[in-house]
Amino acid sequence: MARSWTPSSWTAYPAAQQPDWPDQAGLDRALKHITSYPPLVFAGEARSLQSSLARVAAGNAFLLQAGDCAESFEEFSANNIREKLRVILQMAVVLTYSMGVPVVKVGRMAGQFAKPRSSPTEKVGDLEIPSFRGHIVNDPTPTEAARMPDPERLVQAYHQSASTLNLLRAFTRVDLRISIVCMRGHKSSCHQAPKDNGTNRWLPKSNARCYSCARAVSTLRTHRRCTKSMCSQATKLSSLGTKKH
Repeated sequence: MARSWTPSSWTAYPAAQQPDWPDQAGLDRALKHITSYPPLVFAGEARSLQSSLARVAAGNAFLLQAGDCAESFEEFSANNIREKLRVILQMAVVLTYSMGVPVVKVGRMAGQFAKPRSSPTEKVGDLEIPSFRGHIVNDPTPTEAARMPDPERLVQAYHQSASTLNLLRAFTRVDLRISIVCMRGHKSSCHQAPKDNGTNRWLPKSNARCYSCARAVSTLRTHRRCTKSMCSQATKLSSLGTKKH
């Protein structure tokens, strides 16, 4: 029998790694604020990922998950977000050519702020203080006051996650087109890699060249063998704060 679900259903189950919030009223206020905000991920995006993961489970695609162990409030910037996305796209190009199947890209970004701990406390000199559980809970400064869980950090994490997702959606409109152009242009102009006459697939030994070409496009530096089409597409990223072509 299917169980009924509500947004608060999880509270009925045991949950490890939960901080001891000293201000329950403050926690309730923070959660109420977050509940009133728009969702970070929309239903259509969730359904699209579900469909993509089904292809992975069927062996028709490969799953690439990459990103931070834990995000930071202090390192939040458009440049950092763009560079993390760039690395994921570079890896996806290499994997696509090595395996010959589409790559489903999942980023550990826009909400990955918590850190599991092996102990709720740690010793700093002679002082025992709460463990750092990630910027969504407390501050890494090794003092008792800084390590006190702060519910307002939940709200800050929501806003930073929303900003990150907005940037990712904007960047991928251009970056993904560049990756596609790179992969198509690579076969026709960059390197005439040999084909397997039996399968008509591009052989894996051109992987290093694929990576070199993708990296050149991603960093907006001219690759000597890149097509004019690829280069013209690459310059579109310069308006988003990347290095000029």
